Amino acid sequence: MRIGIVGLGYVGLTLAVAAADSGIEVFGTEINPDIKAALKNNRAHFHETGLNELIEVHNNKNFFCVDNFPADKKFDAFIITVGTPLRENSKTPNFDAIESAVR
Repeated sequence: MRIGIVGLGYVGLTLAVAAADSGIEVFGTEINPDIKAALKNNRAHFHETGLNELIEVHNNKNFFCVDNFPADKKFDAFIITVGTPLRENSKTPNFDAIESAVR
């Protein structure tokens, strides 16, 4: 099984590494350069007990942080895990990040 995850923040990265640890091949995309730099060093950008050790085990083996999903691979599912902050004036969700991720 192979999945693609859009957004490697708290939810996306934890999900990606847990899926990789379960034997799923995971490709994750992220636009934040600080998060991408941390992953290149086998580190999460936040603290979660045991997460860095799992990243170290699976990074570039069955978990890959990529700029674009490989066109030559078939994916079973895509999961979008980007933020949906509330708009200040109306307190309604701001879906801009989701719309951008879908594009």
